[in-house]
Amino acid sequence: MVITAMPAAANPGGAPWGASDPQSIQNCHSCHFDGKPQMNSMAISLDGLPDRIDPGATYTLNLRFAKPAGTVAGFLASASAGRFSATDEALEVNSGQIRSTEPKAGTVPRHVKWQFEWKAPDNMGEVIIMIAVNAANDDQSSFGDEIHFRTFTAKSD
Repeated sequence: MVITAMPAAANPGGAPWGASDPQSIQNCHSCHFDGKPQMNSMAISLDGLPDRIDPGATYTLNLRFAKPAGTVAGFLASASAGRFSATDEALEVNSGQIRSTEPKAGTVPRHVKWQFEWKAPDNMGEVIIMIAVNAANDDQSSFGDEIHFRTFTAKSD
């Protein structure tokens, strides 16, 4: 009997929901395990989320990734409270989570920055937003990719 190893198929539809938590066994690095995960990666920035948030307010967030040369990037973000909304057709929302998807034909390929909205809940204290970014080598497999994680925290008054 001959056993042949096949590369894992990439997820062009986006990262599996819930995989942005670096402490979870089923995080982005569990599939893209080839490189060492970059914890608290300074390559990830999130503009538009103030340290103090107003309950019920909507914030326009700008996620940026300073990608290494020769890579493409995709992301998944999860908020402990509130909900996201997409402002781009290459984004998909699942209430408190948002992710990039494969761009449609004819659109700008492989972003390194994304813009979306987050609505704070009406009653809350601290909100944690966990972000995972895949710096991929574009071979449509799990190998040769590097996962970056970063967590952002905001509080209501």
